[in-house]
Amino acid sequence: MLISENDDSDLKIKPTDQNIDGKLGVPPPFIDKPAVYVVVGSMGSGKSSFMNSIMTSTGKGEVFRHKFDYVFYATPRECFESEGEHHPFAKHSPSRTFFDLSAKTFDIIDTTCSKQKMKKRIVV
Repeated sequence: MLISENDDSDLKIKPTDQNIDGKLGVPPPFIDKPAVYVVVGSMGSGKSSFMNSIMTSTGKGEVFRHKFDYVFYATPRECFESEGEHHPFAKHSPSRTFFDLSAKTFDIIDTTCSKQKMKKRIVV
């Protein structure tokens, strides 16, 4: 299908006023509002190190630390246990730590978010 643009349209789009578009206060190059990030790569390429760094670093390396009310963390159990007590999320809430990405996991996350939304809390 060919798509063409029409510069002289009278169509006007009224933007909505949503509170989910608020700024998070994160540094560039990260998106400074709620967003979805997909981090992919081969084993040993640094995905986990990158994610742990942007979620837990302080000082000049701080990106997302303390920016969210809730963080749901999913990782293979082997990776989590390989670092033992030194894992950056070792003390993270067990109710928000998952070792699979099953439908049940997503149902738990959805239920938790829905309950918090009803309490008018921001959940990420």
